[in-house]
Amino acid sequence: VIDIHTKTGCTNQGGQAEMYGGQRATYQPSFEYGGCNGRLDYYVGGYYLQNDRGVQPPTEGPVAIHDRTNQGQGLGYFSYLIDPDTRLTLLTGTAVNFFQIPNTPGVPQVYQLNGVPIYPSADLKESQLEQNYFGVLALQGKLGQNFNYQAAAFSRYERTQFFPDPIGDLIYNGVASNVLNGDYANGVQGDFSYRLSEAHTIHFGFFGQEEAVNIDTTSLVFSANSEGQQISDVPFSIVDNLNKLTWLGGLYVQDQWRVGERMTLLYGARFDYMDQFVTAWAFEPRIGATYKLD
Repeated sequence: VIDIHTKTGCTNQGGQAEMYGGQRATYQPSFEYGGCNGRLDYYVGGYYLQNDRGVQPPTEGPVAIHDRTNQGQGLGYFSYLIDPDTRLTLLTGTAVNFFQIPNTPGVPQVYQLNGVPIYPSADLKESQLEQNYFGVLALQGKLGQNFNYQAAAFSRYERTQFFPDPIGDLIYNGVASNVLNGDYANGVQGDFSYRLSEAHTIHFGFFGQEEAVNIDTTSLVFSANSEGQQISDVPFSIVDNLNKLTWLGGLYVQDQWRVGERMTLLYGARFDYMDQFVTAWAFEPRIGATYKLD
């Protein structure tokens, strides 16, 4: 669920840039800029961060071993008023974060690797890269005095990859896995309301999403006996990949009934369907009431 309350260009015209820095190689520039141009309202912002304390290290003291991080995030909001009752909005953003995995010195070696008699634990070079991108295009408006609508299309791409130390991970963990998890989702959502009378307003809507899931894992491991003891110092590779197309869908309808000046009753039902690693559906009747004390 994405719930973003962003600034707008019409209320925050102009821009600013900032620079923040300090110890542990900390360096963080940032900016924001917004404005209005006729019916177009726009706002963009972003920042970049680097330092030597990206992940809480396992060692004491202010100086960590192999703990550099580079992070960048950005957000863009663009809104165009087609007419007094219709607005088209584009919301887009990204976050790309890189982390080195901090080390602990002096850890004893556990496994034997052919050709590498000594490999200090302080020299391990594990890291992780995380990428996130999304975009939402929404049309909002009303038809006449009684019908309101908002329809949106969205896309999202996420990717996380762990890069092992192919030597150090084998010596200390017995396995060195390059792990890539990614997914690409596209969907639509619509929410509508129709005012039947002073007392009743009907709300209804839908949601649909298609998502491609990608899980790729390639691991270097040692041969072992039935008791789990290493029997060879020459590693071999195991590939475990998974690609799957998944679906989500939902429908709802409900009535907002103003029983009196203080009492509102909301009742309806929702149906959801899921076809992912399992297939399931749910039908959910619901009811709620609100009473204003004053």
